[in-house]
Amino acid sequence: MSSIENIYREVAVAREELKSLLEERESLLQDLAKVREDIDHLIKEIRKRKEELKSLNQRLNELRASLNSLHEKRRELRRKLRDGISLLRERKKLFQAFQPALRIRIEAVRRRIDELEWKIMTTPYLGLEEENRLVAEIARLEKQLETAEKAQQLQSELMSLRQTIGELRSQLENVIQQIEAHRSTIGDAKNKRETLKKEIENLVAELNEKKRLREEIKQRIAEISASIREKNRTIRELLRKAKELELEKQRAETQKVLSTKKKAVEEKVKRGERLTLEELYLLYGVEEHE
Repeated sequence: MSSIENIYREVAVAREELKSLLEERESLLQDLAKVREDIDHLIKEIRKRKEELKSLNQRLNELRASLNSLHEKRRELRRKLRDGISLLRERKKLFQAFQPALRIRIEAVRRRIDELEWKIMTTPYLGLEEENRLVAEIARLEKQLETAEKAQQLQSELMSLRQTIGELRSQLENVIQQIEAHRSTIGDAKNKRETLKKEIENLVAELNEKKRLREEIKQRIAEISASIREKNRTIRELLRKAKELELEKQRAETQKVLSTKKKAVEEKVKRGERLTLEELYLLYGVEEHE
């Protein structure tokens, strides 16, 4: 097998290797594009989760502020409730002393006082003793009226206090329910926050892995591109050598033909035969060339 054939075989092998390298690089470029898409998607997802986390933290701050306000409101309601209950106890003790006076008919007592006062003013020749008796009776009735009115006032105050205490208890119960609802909501928000943090952590880890893979693929593409350049250079060099060998072969074959023809002309000269112009050129032209 000639050297030229060997070279062309090497060229064929090199071209197959070049084709394989080009296909591998194209496949890696597609992989790189896919990895870059994954990276872009992961960055968007991380940004989205971070925005959700920021919003959730703001919501938690608002809930905590609202919870603190509810705690303060609960303390104030409890204070008012304690004060109300304390006042109710005091009024109940006081009311016990006046409670029997509730049986007194206030309007009847007032009419009786009016009657007695009218009698004093309109009765002529009222004796001093009788007048004193009537005045004493009026004083007694006024004292009785005052006691009855105080009893009614205390009774009304007790009813008002009980109503106020009931309203305070209702408000307190409502605030306590709101506090529990806030605590539950805060608990859910904290769980969601931890979930988001874990998701972000996992996404960041995945992103770092994708970036590492991207750099690995880029490095491999760079290596293959260098191999492609080297393979192209090798093919060009082999083709150059093959061309040189073909030219050398052509020159050798031409020289061989000329040498054969020259020997034939020299034989004619020896035989004294006449030479043609072509033969003369061949004989002397070749000599000059030589």
